[in-house]
Amino acid sequence: MSNNIFLTSENLAFAMPLILICIVYAYFKLIPLKIGVTLLVVLAGFLKVRSDNKIRRAEKALVEVVDDAMIQELAKDELEKSLKSKKAAAKKQQKADEALRQRLKNEKKVENQQKQQSKSSKRSSKEDEDDDDVNALLTFAKGSRAQQSKKK
Repeated sequence: MSNNIFLTSENLAFAMPLILICIVYAYFKLIPLKIGVTLLVVLAGFLKVRSDNKIRRAEKALVEVVDDAMIQELAKDELEKSLKSKKAAAKKQQKADEALRQRLKNEKKVENQQKQQSKSSKRSSKEDEDDDDVNALLTFAKGSRAQQSKKK
């Protein structure tokens, strides 16, 4: 920038209204009215269309950026939800499998205990029969009345 004290942006801002008035006066004074008004309308229309296009492009770009960002965010959310649901389903399946294993283990344990009890009960049933026979003989020998009188 040059160090010109007369040509500054502040001086230009203050002089702009006077410059515009001079330009408009010269325009209408030197150019015929029919041609001048038509040129001004065409110029104003051109500027309006151009500004509308800029606004539309900016909105479209903003919407596309926002849409892309929203789509990515929603896809990310959907992906997280699906991963969470898959993890939850896997945990449920694992718990169900573990419960099934435990139940089968317990059933096998019970079956083994029943087999052992049935084997031992077969052995003890023979012994119980012998004990019952001995008890019956003792009752017969002592007499059933003697046991009843002792209980009273």
